[in-house]
Amino acid sequence: MTGIKASNQHKRDLYLLCRSTNNPKLKNHYKTYCKILSDVIKIAKKLYYNKLITDSNNKAKSIWNIVETETKKESNDNGPPLNIDGEYIPRLSKHS
Repeated sequence: MTGIKASNQHKRDLYLLCRSTNNPKLKNHYKTYCKILSDVIKIAKKLYYNKLITDSNNKAKSIWNIVETETKKESNDNGPPLNIDGEYIPRLSKHS
């Protein structure tokens, strides 16, 4: 995992360098690097999840935990308040 963290830092450094220059070779290198890093992260995730499932006693539960983790969407906001006849009514939380 430290290799991916180091690669992410290198990607960030490349991004900052690309932002300050108009070198097309550097920008092409950055795009290629991003694509490769993205593929590496996908493969690492797949290996990690496969190991979790393989080592699990309850494979079905492990699979559903993984699905839940990957599809979980966090919402900080319930959206803007409703405006009915000029009166603002706050939205209710879904978990209330």
